[in-house]
Amino acid sequence: MRQHTIAYRFIVLGFACLLLSITFGLTASLQYLFPHFLNEQFSFQNTRPVHVFLAVNWIFTCVTGIVYRYIPDVAGRTLYSRKLARVHFLLQSLTIFIAVSGFCMGYFSGREYLEFPPWVSSLIIVYWLLFAINFLMTIRPRLASTPVYIWSWCTGLLFFFITMIEAHLWLLPYFNENIIRDLTVQWKANGSMVGAWNMLIYGTAMYAMEQITGDKKMGHRKISFAFYFLGLSNLMFNWGHHTYIVPANPIVKQVAYIISMTELVLLANILWQWKNSYKKSGNTSYPLAYRFFKVADT
Repeated sequence: MRQHTIAYRFIVLGFACLLLSITFGLTASLQYLFPHFLNEQFSFQNTRPVHVFLAVNWIFTCVTGIVYRYIPDVAGRTLYSRKLARVHFLLQSLTIFIAVSGFCMGYFSGREYLEFPPWVSSLIIVYWLLFAINFLMTIRPRLASTPVYIWSWCTGLLFFFITMIEAHLWLLPYFNENIIRDLTVQWKANGSMVGAWNMLIYGTAMYAMEQITGDKKMGHRKISFAFYFLGLSNLMFNWGHHTYIVPANPIVKQVAYIISMTELVLLANILWQWKNSYKKSGNTSYPLAYRFFKVADT
């Protein structure tokens, strides 16, 4: 139990972000309907960024905790460094506190999803690097026998770095002096960043399904890797949905739409096959997890 303490801390922090996000989201909704509600104390311009930031963070923080919880089991060894994990937790908690405090005091960058001042991003990159080191040094993946969920986790970790750097290209005059170029890169980066956390979620879901059914072949099946590569293509191209206001070639948006729809079909197929495998296995050890996946299938 002690070795999983750090993982549970991340999960608790993630749910704290969720509860606060809901609170600020409801407040922002009331302010949108009633513009004078708390306007002098804490206006809509403050509550909405706090809500968005915390909503994004509850996803990243919870999936981080889940990965920390299960990578020792997958690797068959203890976590590479609990000290790095603790530093990661402290830095992430500090970053959340700094960003939310800044929003409350009116400090914004003006960027969607990354409303905090750019220097705060350096803290995010540092603790994500610690996370990546701990993950890779614990897993030590072998390419020939690596299950699909490890590929998904690695991809999510890598592309988070890429998209965070890309999202800050607006600091360069070449981008911020041209509004079309700026908007295109901003929304491309944001769309791909969503794809990065989706890869972390997909990997977690695949691992959970494998553990629930006891089917160790699930992580090595061709259809599972087909879903991985479709998720990867979604990560790289789905951002076309976010650039409607940019005078880009329509084919970019059409490709993004087709990839998104195909991904939904393939995801539904994997969940359907998993549900059948679960029923055939007769395993009733994880009824709550099964219900969550069943809801996702519907």
